[in-house]
Amino acid sequence: MNIDLQACYRRRYDVRKRRFADHIYLIRDGSIFEMDEFSNDVWRLCDGSQTVLHTITVMKDRFPDVDSLRIAGLALYTIEFFVEHRLAAAE
Repeated sequence: MNIDLQACYRRRYDVRKRRFADHIYLIRDGSIFEMDEFSNDVWRLCDGSQTVLHTITVMKDRFPDVDSLRIAGLALYTIEFFVEHRLAAAE
């Protein structure tokens, strides 16, 4: 899948985010997806107004000790995962 860096992605309305103990989950159609801190931050940025490039920039600022290419790859992978599992969609 190719993610356009200028595209904006929005969380789908039918996805619910829940916290239980120290864990964060997305729930959609009976499927449950556990998120880590990084994917949760990307999830919050999928508000329909932030481009993928902006999301990558924000994530680089939040994790300054991690290599920029690694951050970019993880952010792209996370957005692709959201799209493939119908958790988010391009605007």
